[in-house]
Amino acid sequence: PTSDSTSIICDCTPVLISLLFCLFVFVFASGLLDDDGLPHGFCTVTYSSTDRFEGNFVHGEKNGRGKFFFFDGSTLEGYYVDDALQGQGLYTYEDGGVLHGTHVDGELNGPAQEYDIDGRLIFKGQYKDNIRHGMCWIYYPNSAVSSGKFISNSLASIVRMEYRMKSDL
Repeated sequence: PTSDSTSIICDCTPVLISLLFCLFVFVFASGLLDDDGLPHGFCTVTYSSTDRFEGNFVHGEKNGRGKFFFFDGSTLEGYYVDDALQGQGLYTYEDGGVLHGTHVDGELNGPAQEYDIDGRLIFKGQYKDNIRHGMCWIYYPNSAVSSGKFISNSLASIVRMEYRMKSDL
């Protein structure tokens, strides 16, 4: 890798970011670049949408720990392999709520938990191809908990609805 930290511009194809679809036209990269001018090592890449990614690259592909900063203030961080998020990822919404989830090839697939801005659990369950799917639990502010089966991001059936008294919490 070279130590050139000047900005570069190159054309990019549409990129699928876990949870979001974005079309990136220009990329500005600062950090180490390989002989082809691609990010290599720790770099910051800013896309034309003003989204940026800070993390490790291998010849232009995200590999290793990294974090996306989106234009709306939300972030997505985790471990990337061959340009796709793999394993546990943390998405922080612009309002401060968070989603901890399992990613396979850049998409939410597997167990996930969502928390509101005060850190209270509001959802626990499964995702398949970035949508809620399978057994899930929804936690309401009034202490009610419902569990049911999601199919394609819609609650198909409620298995159980439970209310807890505040003194039980």
